[in-house]
Amino acid sequence: MRRSIFETQFLVNEAESLLTRLNTIRPFALNMPMVMAAAVSDDALQGITNLLIKGYKELKQKITEYIQWTRKTNPYTSTDHAQAKYSILKLRFNALLDQLDIFADVLSQRAEHDTGVWMAGMDVLAEDAIKLDGNYYEPPPLICFLERGHGAAIRRARTRLPGGDLNPVGVIQVPRERMVGSGIASSLIHEVGHQGAALLELVETLRDDIRIQQRQSPYKLSWECFYRWISEIIADFWATAHLGIGATLGLMSVVSLRMV
Repeated sequence: MRRSIFETQFLVNEAESLLTRLNTIRPFALNMPMVMAAAVSDDALQGITNLLIKGYKELKQKITEYIQWTRKTNPYTSTDHAQAKYSILKLRFNALLDQLDIFADVLSQRAEHDTGVWMAGMDVLAEDAIKLDGNYYEPPPLICFLERGHGAAIRRARTRLPGGDLNPVGVIQVPRERMVGSGIASSLIHEVGHQGAALLELVETLRDDIRIQQRQSPYKLSWECFYRWISEIIADFWATAHLGIGATLGLMSVVSLRMV
């Protein structure tokens, strides 16, 4: 079906609007609001900046090529084909914005009075806890931020971000309610343990051994629970190795329920 000039121009306009919005994206180094004491590490900032610049350049090139293709392509090329190519561009653009928002939430929080400096201190603790003697792996940069909720979480480094790019830094979410008390170090280093276990491939190797033991044991259900919980057990062990009884006290405050 022959495309009209109006259909072509509409898609060009939409692509150009993507390009305009893309050009508003700036490296965080140009608009970070925090004082130096609250800043993330140089390695973390460099990794985030490189990720966003790479995505920006690739997407800008693809949008420009699409605009040129739309203007020059055979007029008998279907509108559906042109629309499908634009939709893929828009999905990639939204994925880049999702990546930007992940790190913007972390970095913008560093502008909060006192909180930003606390977060920088937690970054240092996290990066200390991920290091192991023996050069078993190259530890990634880690950054922390506060969020609502009761439990901590981590978006591990070297896992997939929206759009499929590899995350250059580990992003640790710590509940605000944990900032005062025995649980803060326990929660933080527990999440670091998830990152360390992934770098060492501990969960996969231990699960293989657990399956072997399960097949040989009459206590199938017990070994199945062990299999399913091993990831959390390793992370708790990581915290205990660093904090001793402090890790246990912190864990109790997370998982215990009020008895009526």
